[in-house]
Amino acid sequence: MATSSYPRGPLAQIARDHEELLCTIHNLHRLGVDIDAFPEIIVVGDRSSGKSSILHAFSGIDFPATGVEFTNSVLELSLRTSTEASITVEVKEKGSNTFVPLAGMTSRQTNSQAVNEIFGQVKLFMERQRLAGAAPVTALQVNVGAPHFGHIGFVDLPGLNSLPNSDRGSFTNSAASIAKEYMCKRNAIILIAVPADSTHKRETALKLCKLIDPNGERTLAIVTKADLIPIDSPHNEQIFKIFHDGQNGFLATEKWHVLPSPPRHGIYTHGVEAQSAPQPQMPTAQIEKHLPQISDYDQGFASLIPKLSVLYAGRLHANLPNLLAKGASILKCKRSDLEQLQKSLSTDAEKTHYLCGIANDFRTIAQAATKGEYDHGYFRDDSGVPPVPDTRRLRDIIRTLSRAFVHVMKTNGAHCNVKCDQASVTQPSEPDELHESMVPWVNMFQVESPKMVSLSDIKPEFVSASSVSQVPGSVSHRLSLDLFRDQSCKWYAIARRHIDLVADAVRTFVTAALGHVFGANTSGFDTMMIELVLPFFNRIALELSEKLSELLWHYRHGDMICADDDFRARLVQRQSLRPVESRGVESDRGENGILEAVEMMAVYYEVSHHSHECA
Repeated sequence: MATSSYPRGPLAQIARDHEELLCTIHNLHRLGVDIDAFPEIIVVGDRSSGKSSILHAFSGIDFPATGVEFTNSVLELSLRTSTEASITVEVKEKGSNTFVPLAGMTSRQTNSQAVNEIFGQVKLFMERQRLAGAAPVTALQVNVGAPHFGHIGFVDLPGLNSLPNSDRGSFTNSAASIAKEYMCKRNAIILIAVPADSTHKRETALKLCKLIDPNGERTLAIVTKADLIPIDSPHNEQIFKIFHDGQNGFLATEKWHVLPSPPRHGIYTHGVEAQSAPQPQMPTAQIEKHLPQISDYDQGFASLIPKLSVLYAGRLHANLPNLLAKGASILKCKRSDLEQLQKSLSTDAEKTHYLCGIANDFRTIAQAATKGEYDHGYFRDDSGVPPVPDTRRLRDIIRTLSRAFVHVMKTNGAHCNVKCDQASVTQPSEPDELHESMVPWVNMFQVESPKMVSLSDIKPEFVSASSVSQVPGSVSHRLSLDLFRDQSCKWYAIARRHIDLVADAVRTFVTAALGHVFGANTSGFDTMMIELVLPFFNRIALELSEKLSELLWHYRHGDMICADDDFRARLVQRQSLRPVESRGVESDRGENGILEAVEMMAVYYEVSHHSHECA
């Protein structure tokens, strides 16, 4: 990803306008002060009012157009300064006040293409949740962090008056309730989306804003789709009345702005992307012709940036006293904890007692996590409703990863699927159906499906090395063994990926649990991580890799033992599934010999696969 000192476009201008203040707040965040005061642009309006277009104009991100899957859900995009570039997605379900991460929905790239891909995955996730009848999702949050990125959030609220008339009242109440929750935040910048072809639909949003922001200090009304109105449309007169006849509700004229539909690129671009992206303009001649009496200050993209910058600064300064007071209180508590800690650890006996307490607390949490007993206070979130999934619930995570591993091995563990007359020789039955909730976990393994091959595709070197060509129709044990080794070539990579995922889950749990028991003693926590935890996981990774190679050596280099009764019974059963036309004496004996070798390989694969999973 190409980078620059700051994002280009309006976000860059806003960041430059308030660079010193943003740096101060960011430094407080690095000291441990929980920052929730960075401004958020909240877009409210009717469905099809152009909310996603407004968001796209500023962020350059293709916010999903409001659909059934987002009927009652809020979509948030949070841009933050961080030391490393990353994208994560968190979800909040109905009944919970806590956002929890979505497994597998991450990226180390933070360009517009990467974020758009994540938004595509978010939309698919919401569609699956709806079809599966899962717990309703009230909010989805996409967090994007990168060095020198600035701090701002974008929120797409559910559309007002979105459903048919029979259900409109109940939905409006629900949507209005959600909108109020976000609009009442002290850091909210409210943008009302008013479509130019139906300006009368602005009433609900205006009433909400008047109730929450009666003086319009942090509100702008954006007239959208003005460039789509025909030249002779009466809607143009309605737009003029907003700016000239005082028919603009409780908002002053300068609080209204005409914004054309943005091009399919935005200002969320860096480096080459930004240099090649043209600046948004008032796009059509008909706009210039029909809106000449509206001031340039009240229309177009460039003139909107200073208005937003003023609102952005206003939200920062309005929250600054509370932020400083909160920061001072938190830092004072931390200092008090550290001073108390220093006083209580003056002797070796006191230090030993303290460390034993740390060890006992950690052991209690670890034992509860491995047993799946989550009554300990550590496992409860602030709302009292345990989030799902929760990385603290170690037993649940490990069991789910193990289920995903078994599914991947059964469905994608084989290198190829050999077919004879359209019937599978190596996979006689369909794989078990995968529940929707398991899809993200299975996707974490990133394993390709077996490729389809026929008997004629069997590698020539396998056939020439067997006795099939010398004794037509006989079974070649060597060919079967070579085929098996090729068939199981993906086992190491799959098993290694499983080990890495489990190790990551355990390391995440240990880190969080130690952070909990050490509390304000960050020095002790850092020492524990550097001296014990990280070296342990580095060492165990090497040991597990060596152990895995040892376990798989027999499958990759050993010989088959095909004399036991169970093996022969399985082989006879598999041969009974052979297509009828392949059993006749008229069939090519050489092909039948290869078929028998493939069947023997498939039986050995089946038996070995079971023992490999158990290992």
